[in-house]
Amino acid sequence: QKRLSSLLRSIIPPNYQGQGSLSEQLLAYTHDLQKKLQELRRKRERLRLLSQAKSHCQRTSFVRRTGDINVPINGSDGFTAVTVVYNVGSKIRVFVNAFKRQVELSSILQLFGECGVEVESALLSTFNDKVFYTFQCKISDVQPFDCNVIYGRIWRLLT
Repeated sequence: QKRLSSLLRSIIPPNYQGQGSLSEQLLAYTHDLQKKLQELRRKRERLRLLSQAKSHCQRTSFVRRTGDINVPINGSDGFTAVTVVYNVGSKIRVFVNAFKRQVELSSILQLFGECGVEVESALLSTFNDKVFYTFQCKISDVQPFDCNVIYGRIWRLLT
């Protein structure tokens, strides 16, 4: 039993030692490890989804790469990513992934109208607590269009 106790003490980091009995130290340490593991899993999932979105954009043959925006936003309510892709001609495709935050579709559609963008198609998908929007839009104005305008407005809406 002494050998087991010394082996268990050897795996507990020094900052956990001295905080009650050996079993309390082990419980505190394993609890913290579980929290760290859950956080790492969430980060991995976010990175996987961002990678898939970026991969999708790269596979789309008609995308002009000069006007792309792909910026992760870490909001206080969870992770959010906004990707705006400027298309050939007068079209843009917008991908919005809102995690742990449901944004009204009508709010986003109104935002596009205010920016002079006509929505040709909109797709809303949900999986668990994740919300995915995809918009195919046509730029109404003949003037040069700045994707940063759409990105900034969506960012403010989501945060």
